[in-house]
Amino acid sequence: MNRYAASSVCAVLAGCLFGCGSTYQVRSEPGAEESLNAFNIDAYDRSGTIALEDGREVDARNVRVTPDSTYFMGGKSRAAAVVPFRSVRTVVFKNHAIGFLEGFGIGAFVGAGVGLALGSSSNGGAHSGLEIDAAGIALIFGAAGALLGGVPGSLIGHSYEYQFVPSVGGARK
Repeated sequence: MNRYAASSVCAVLAGCLFGCGSTYQVRSEPGAEESLNAFNIDAYDRSGTIALEDGREVDARNVRVTPDSTYFMGGKSRAAAVVPFRSVRTVVFKNHAIGFLEGFGIGAFVGAGVGLALGSSSNGGAHSGLEIDAAGIALIFGAAGALLGGVPGSLIGHSYEYQFVPSVGGARK
């Protein structure tokens, strides 16, 4: 494996460690009902992590927000809880299936590119007695990259982070 291929493989593996994510804002000011409704629809029947302003994190389920409060089932007892909207910094949900697909796709793309570059530069596998053209090497490297990207992608998952932005009157202290 040449130095280009080795550095490309390392870049793919490093990228897999960070995962992918989406960030949204949830607003509580007047006229932001659409933001609250969108969050409530997305959060329905999902489990996630709530990061509070005081630094605590709470595992939560069935999170629902109103302009002044955040309701959820949380903690070890899974008891119902409510906190002021302004005391929530973020809510994060993970989707491991989407993470797998993202990792699979990125790994396949990069792996195929590395395979194509190697196959083009070394006249395929002719030097080793194999008759594999550049496209065949790209296919093999693409499949390997898909596995190397898909597995960590599924373990890490795709993060959906919702940043809570309180109204001016309910600003964080």
